[in-house]
Amino acid sequence: MRERVNLLHIITAFLFIILVASGCQTARKPGPNISVEEEKTDKERKVTESNQEVIKGEVAADALVDLSGIDDATVVFSDNQAIVAVIVSEGEISEDLKRRIIDTIKDYDENINRINITADKNLFYRLDDIQQSLIRGEQNRTISEDIKNILSEINNKK
Repeated sequence: MRERVNLLHIITAFLFIILVASGCQTARKPGPNISVEEEKTDKERKVTESNQEVIKGEVAADALVDLSGIDDATVVFSDNQAIVAVIVSEGEISEDLKRRIIDTIKDYDENINRINITADKNLFYRLDDIQQSLIRGEQNRTISEDIKNILSEINNKK
């Protein structure tokens, strides 16, 4: 019985020493309060902003597909303008359909200065390829050049 009491005293003393030792550490100064936004580099900010534009384009395209007369749509927002390519149910884009497309796009970004619309299937697939590349996070010079070429072709067909 005496051995048990001695063992209990030794364990208690050992725990007391550990408790005192862990409580006597020097206080650590907290690190600087840097928000996650401040930690981002300029490149990361551009990627984040680009991702928001891509998501906005996808959501706007989904809204356009809900319009009567449009079977498929893709939208790319770039430099305060929207490039819209649609596949219409039948025929050409009517003025009424163009107006509804413009209204829908402006619902997603009021700061858009220009909305370029095409129903050319070739341009639709090219623009859709660009949108898919942007969704995958690809960002290179050829995407910018492709967007400029598509804009040029849309404007030449007007």
